[in-house]
Amino acid sequence: MGWHRIFTLLVLGVGSATQAQFRPTDLVIDEFGEPVSISLPASRETREVNQTGIGLWSIDRQISLDDANIRARGVYGTEDSALAVNVTGATPVPQAGISLLSLSFAGHYELSAPFNLPELGYDALAIDFRSMDSWLGYVPRVDAFLRTTQQASLFFSSQYDLPLNDSPFTLLFPLDSFTDRGAGLGDDFNDVVSIWFRVYSVYLTGAAPDMTFSMEIDRIRFTTLAVPEPTALALLPTAVLAASSRRRV
Repeated sequence: MGWHRIFTLLVLGVGSATQAQFRPTDLVIDEFGEPVSISLPASRETREVNQTGIGLWSIDRQISLDDANIRARGVYGTEDSALAVNVTGATPVPQAGISLLSLSFAGHYELSAPFNLPELGYDALAIDFRSMDSWLGYVPRVDAFLRTTQQASLFFSSQYDLPLNDSPFTLLFPLDSFTDRGAGLGDDFNDVVSIWFRVYSVYLTGAAPDMTFSMEIDRIRFTTLAVPEPTALALLPTAVLAASSRRRV
């Protein structure tokens, strides 16, 4: 079983989960302080919202949802400095010859300057959740994508059949779990310019009129799986700022 099929679920603050805890030196992509909201059902014109200048690094952000043969009711957007989804119901809308059912929620980030993650000491993408609940009893799939200036294609990592949790937890995607669309081609990720995540509340399974789904994402960040030495921790913020400044010159 490849890394992209291994589920690494760490509950914050418990035992070995201290590796997943947020550190001041982590590279924060989004903490969802800027308001955004999408009401469901959403038309093709209203199912995505684009914003510019997000956070410390002035990142361009797109929040979107995607559905296939499902008409859902609810809302998707920021609430109390978190990215929240609250689906109160859904109805299958089958089309002739199409059996796929899916409902997913995504975030897409274009960085203002490429980040050299190994040089900065980061080796994993982390998604901090406050909670996750679903009528299915699990969440079918979460995808993460990275794009670099050196490669034209996207690198992806996926985790499947995630258990529900009503307490904060962190979902980790180690950089060495990302592959080039399943081809097994890795990358050194020294010039990351784009980041995506996508959470599927329904994927290749039936929907029900009383289907419910909710989640809250607290933060998107790059982190270090191995606990850095104190000296390295002190130097990381300066290194990030220096890398960003070099790219802007």
